[in-house]
Amino acid sequence: MGTSNPKSQSFLALASRGAGVGLKFLYTLLLAKLLGATDMGLYTLALSVASMGTLISGFGFENPTVRLIAKYRISQESERINGLLIMVSFFVVASGLVICSFVILGAGFISNSVFHKPELYTPLILIAGSVIAFSLFNIFNGALRGIGLGERAVFLQNVVVPFCGIILFLLLFYLGKRVTGASIAYLLSSLAAASLSFLLVAKYIKISIAGKFPPLKEVMRDSGEFFSLSVINGLQNWIGIYIIGICMASQDVGIFRVVSSIAILISLPIQSVNDVLPPAIVKYHTSSQMSRLQDVLVENSRWILSVSLPVFIIVTLFPRYILSFFGKDFGDGNYALIILSVGYLFNSFMGTVGLVLRMTDNQRYIVKARAIVLMSSIGLYYFFTKEYGLIGAASVFTAAIIIMNIWNAISMRRLLGIRSYTLNVKDLLAATIAAIFVMMLVKVSFGSTLLALLVFSVTYLLMTRKIVFKSVF
Repeated sequence: MGTSNPKSQSFLALASRGAGVGLKFLYTLLLAKLLGATDMGLYTLALSVASMGTLISGFGFENPTVRLIAKYRISQESERINGLLIMVSFFVVASGLVICSFVILGAGFISNSVFHKPELYTPLILIAGSVIAFSLFNIFNGALRGIGLGERAVFLQNVVVPFCGIILFLLLFYLGKRVTGASIAYLLSSLAAASLSFLLVAKYIKISIAGKFPPLKEVMRDSGEFFSLSVINGLQNWIGIYIIGICMASQDVGIFRVVSSIAILISLPIQSVNDVLPPAIVKYHTSSQMSRLQDVLVENSRWILSVSLPVFIIVTLFPRYILSFFGKDFGDGNYALIILSVGYLFNSFMGTVGLVLRMTDNQRYIVKARAIVLMSSIGLYYFFTKEYGLIGAASVFTAAIIIMNIWNAISMRRLLGIRSYTLNVKDLLAATIAAIFVMMLVKVSFGSTLLALLVFSVTYLLMTRKIVFKSVF
């Protein structure tokens, strides 16, 4: 169900992600407009603590769930699929309760002694319960991806969650709740997402406590490696926020959150591919069809880059214009936005290299590399953030992305003998240059940035339509 045409499913996942991006953009815009940079920063710090708690309580079970369910589905071991879900769900609920209690009891220490922001106390307590809900949500979404329904998992994560968040936040805000309203909205959204994902999984997988449990050693071996990887990834993603929160004001945290949310749009295509490609990777790797796997990876890489490039151009050429939508408090983040965008474009260019290593049981090499990069970057984050502020933090984050992608590409070539990136980019570059020329001509002639961006998008799409829509319809 998920391996016959992963690119078609990627397009469906991209459509869901596109809708989700619109909702997330609107959500971030509303938070920025209604809360301002300072309160946005407080909410972001509370969210960062809860997100790390979710990663820890999940114990890295999400990725093994995808890989093992895909494996059991191929071998038609439905009872093992059921047993795996029961096993990991029980574990994440138990560990989630521990983490949730820890955050609630330690909220005073975290807000006062770590971030030196007493006003962070209440958001931390309110958002703590989301740890359990989102841990379960990640497991159920992993199950959907494992059975080849990644596009539905994407819909839940990228459409349902932000939609619920928007409605709940607006309701609570107009009842007089600001940061507390955003925190409660996040908590309630997590509960809704977990419930809906469970119902969807139960529709396709018969869940019963009488299932046949997979070997505990196999699950724990994989989960331990992915736990290390998930925590390191989480720290790598949030370390900039933590250091900014410690060294700078809450307003700067809010600005960095907004520019990060914009820059990550460049990774939208690769994320959509990552959502639906795991079953195909497992299938071709298991059957030793490595040449076929490389063909799929390179083809998808070219498609990823074709969609990422125009977003990168728009963000880097008009950063102040984009940030103006969020309010005057966020204008100082324009250079940080450009720097982050470079890192995310490089990530898109390299393709699904990290996913391939994870799905072929080579995640230990990613863990080792990320651990080295993380340990090295902590000191760099502190120094460059203290010296150069948001620009310094963005520079370290981008450098880490580039180094990790190069490391993973070398590891995949050495271990599997394949690559995931494409070198066939001449036509994409030509289309980009032509579209930029037309855009600038319109900008100078009519003086409208919005019209220029629209013309650029249409011109680029017309010139690359065969790449973007090939094998999709």
